Order: sequence, then structure tokens, then C-alpha cells
Amino acid sequence: HLRDETLAELGDAAPAFMVTEVLEPPELDREGLARQVVGTYTVPNWLTGDGGPGNRFDAGEDGLPTRNGTLEAPFVCNIAEETMADTEPARLVQYGHGLLGSHFEINAGNVRAMSTEHDVVHCATKWAGMSEDDIGNAVTVLTDLSGFATMADRLQQGVLNQIVLGRLMRADDGLVADPAFQRPDGSPLIDNSVLHYDGNSQGGIMGLMLAAVSPDFERAVLGVPGMNYSMLLPRSVDFDTYEAVMEPAYSSTLDRMLIISVIQMLWDRGEGAGYVHHVVDDPLPGTPAKNVLMHVAYGDHQVSELSALVQARTMGVGTRRRRARRVVVRDRGLGFGHGADPVRGDAAAGGRRLARGSARRPRRSPPEGRVPLRRTAHRRLRRGRVPRRPRRLTRVERVSRQRRGAGAWSRCAPPRRRRGASARTHPGPRHPHTRR
Repeated sequence: HLRDETLAELGDAAPAFMVTEVLEPPELDREGLARQVVGTYTVPNWLTGDGGPGNRFDAGEDGLPTRNGTLEAPFVCNIAEETMADTEPARLVQYGHGLLGSHFEINAGNVRAMSTEHDVVHCATKWAGMSEDDIGNAVTVLTDLSGFATMADRLQQGVLNQIVLGRLMRADDGLVADPAFQRPDGSPLIDNSVLHYDGNSQGGIMGLMLAAVSPDFERAVLGVPGMNYSMLLPRSVDFDTYEAVMEPAYSSTLDRMLIISVIQMLWDRGEGAGYVHHVVDDPLPGTPAKNVLMHVAYGDHQVSELSALVQARTMGVGTRRRRARRVVVRDRGLGFGHGADPVRGDAAAGGRRLARGSARRPRRSPPEGRVPLRRTAHRRLRRGRVPRRPRRLTRVERVSRQRRGAGAWSRCAPPRRRRGASARTHPGPRHPHTRR
């Protein structure tokens, strides 16, 4: 409802926007960047008040949210030195920041390196509902979870802000028409014909929902993703601080777990779990099916890999694993629109595969699925004859057993006495329970 009403009003036009600041070196002290463009754009406000933290939807007679004017959402775009020096326009990537962060996360070194290496212009806005502006409301909600709807509703407004940013990036009268996105000779710095999405951590989690509802991109990279916050929170080290805030109001561990599980029914409206069935197939009306690349971090103590595996299984996304010894080197691009295969990485697809130590043959990848035990190992398990490595004895135990005549590494009992030998004639030390 929010998306359809907003896009129907926009049509093919870009939303109203304003560039408030253009930074270049030496004011822009970011290695690899030639220009940073900061501004705001107008988005319909479907929350009460000014749409800020703590506000929620105001439902009409039909039960759907009613519009409440407009709000101004921030955006920032980074242009690399290579893009400025080139003669061709760079590709556009919409970026999603991490947990309770901000749109300036695109200043991070890894994102700047990606812009430089792959000729990409990144643009980002805040994830309203779970950005740095929402920390205070999140703390308030944890002490009284009856107000959780303020977070779930604002998350949906945040996804709408992302959709409108995508339209601003793609429209012919949007960013591409502004002088801040042009070279001194007037040639455009960006190619607005295609848009991609890239998000990490929370940007990967919320990016799943955005991929299901955005009509402006068809390919998305979800870094360390997951879904179902009721599964994520108890398994995340990041929740330790917030659980300490929640504990005084809800002292029982069982109560906290039950409450988090119950509020997932509200959370489904504002995160990927409620939209996962419409990402790669069965797309929503007016939305293309997406090609999704998930980068899962195994053993992740912040975003549990279990939630990512559930997400992949739900979408029917296959798993491809490569040994760490193999390195894929890209000549150009992310594999978007250039025919590169992100899994094979061969030269014909835009990259080349290198193996550490050219003289070695690449090892075979480990088998997937259920692998039967070896026949010999299976028999040993069945017969209970699994060999165990003996425990290393301490120095006191070794000396004691050597005096009793046993081997230093033996785990058996001391040797038996000879027949007819008494306790007094036994060569070893007297046993403490032997009668004198």
C-alpha cells in the first residue's frame, strides 16, 4: 500500500531533492574519493507526527495507514577518483548500512575500495527504524515492549525511503541531471540505466525485504544476511547490551524469550521474513524477480549463520563452497551486466582463477549433503571398537606407575602379585589397604 501509493504519485519522475553539500579534496579527506555529494530528498510520510523515532502508523477506516504530509530523508553519494578521471559513466549501487548505523558507512575503507576497483558510485540513506537516530527509541521499547509497534512501523517507512532513493538514482530528472554528478566537461558521472543493491549486516537483513518490494533493481548482494529477528537476537553478541536494558523490566529469561518470539508477528511486517517468498520467484505485482547473492559468514557471532541458511532454504538458493586456497581475481566489475560468473571466476567470464602454488593440483571440493561413513569406521562404531588416544599422564602418575612396574604410558592397573607372594615380599611399595 505504501509503495504503490507513493510510486503512483511519482510516476517516472524523480522525487524532489536538494544537494546541500559537495566536498572535494582537500576538504574531503578520504583516500580514493574525488567527490562526495550530500543532500536530502522528499518522501511521503505515513507515520504520525514528523515521522521520527517513536511515531507509528495511523490507520484509516479501511485499516490501512493514512498519509501525513512529507518528510525529508538524507542521502550521500561517493565518487571515486578513477570514476572522475574516466570518460565513461560509472554504475550505480544502492548501499545498506549496518546495525543502528548511518548512511555515511559508505565512507568505510572496504566500500571505498569497491568503488575504486569496480568503477561504482555508491549512494545510501538511513534505515529509518534501525539507524543511529532510533537508538533512544529502541532503549525505551526494551523497557516497555507494548510500544514495539513504533519500531515495526518505522521500519516500513525506512524501506519506503530506500525505494524512493532508488527511484531518485534511476530517474532521468534525478541525480544524473544534477551538476554535482557531472564532469567539468558536462559528461555524466553515473549510468542511471541500471541499479544494483549491496548491503552488509543489517543492510543484508533489511535488504531482503527491500529486494522483495523494490521495482528499480534486479540484482542484490546481501552480506552476512539473515531473517527472523526472534531467531537472530538471542544468538547475537550485539544483543547482550540491550538485554541488560531489558532485564530490569522483564527479569525472567523465559519471559524475555517468549516476548521476543511473540513480537515477531509484528516484526514480520518490517523485515525480510514476511517477504522472503516473493524475492526470487512469485514476485509482487509490478516487481521483478531478483537474482540474489548471499555472502554468509560461518561462525558469525553477530548474525547467526543458522538464520541465513533458513533464508536460503526458503528461497531455494543453492550453496556453493570453494576452498580458501583458491582465489578469484576480477578484472572489472561485480559480475553485474558483464557476463562474469561469481562462482567460476574463469577468464572467459571476466576473471581468472589462481591457486596458491602453481605446481599443486587444486584439491577437490568437499562433498555436499549426507556423506556415508567409511565401511571400516562404520563397523568399529557398530562393534564399539573405536580407538581412543590415551591421556597423557602427569609426572606424579608416571613416577608412581614406574615404581609399581607399569609402563609410563599405561592406563591399566598395577601388575598382579605372583602366586604365593605375600604383601611383605612384594617388591613394590606397600599398598595402603594391605594388612600388615
